[in-house]
Amino acid sequence: GATRKEAQMKARAALELVNMADFADRKAQQLSRGETQRVALARAIVLDPEILFLDEAFTNIDKAHVALVENLLRELNRERKMTIVLTTHDLFQAYRISDEVFSLVNGKVVKGSIENLHSGTVIEQDGEKFVLLDAKVKLQVSTDKKGPIHLIIPPEDIILSKKRFESSARNVLQGSIKSMEIEGDTVRVVCDAGAEFVSLITKASFDRMQLTIGSELFLTFKTTSVKVF
Repeated sequence: GATRKEAQMKARAALELVNMADFADRKAQQLSRGETQRVALARAIVLDPEILFLDEAFTNIDKAHVALVENLLRELNRERKMTIVLTTHDLFQAYRISDEVFSLVNGKVVKGSIENLHSGTVIEQDGEKFVLLDAKVKLQVSTDKKGPIHLIIPPEDIILSKKRFESSARNVLQGSIKSMEIEGDTVRVVCDAGAEFVSLITKASFDRMQLTIGSELFLTFKTTSVKVF
């Protein structure tokens, strides 16, 4: 095992990573909830685990330190090859810092975000499967299921364009922008296309298309992007 001095050095290094080194001599009762959360993260990091489990790790952390912790998690994953599993209610954050996102829907783990969660009915036409959404939007799908279903479409799979374009994607909807949220290099765009759909695009694409509230767009996505369950 490590000597006392080595352990203290590792502990201080972990505290520095979460910007808490200056609080090393504070009593737990003197820390805010956000500071306590960052100390707990440092305590987990100091063990240098292969897998780091974080349950709502950003709760009570102020906005400035949220960015610090997000960058730290990226660095731990990239530099130390640490696998990180975290739970969060912030879907935008989940897509911003994760390689894969899973949602808990009706007690089931589903790959993808619940941003584009819809209910509908599977129908068959000319040997192909479609889902009629509650809003009467028809989407082509690949599924063995019949009757009432739920579906999810990952926001990053929905391509936005001002003009319809040729592609192998079978689902093309026309709609308009209801709202937008810019955070860093990503823009969350909410569209009304007979039903509400959310797309995540880069800030560069957003600027290039000069999008505004009310802009009319085409939403394009592949059959395989529609996850039926």
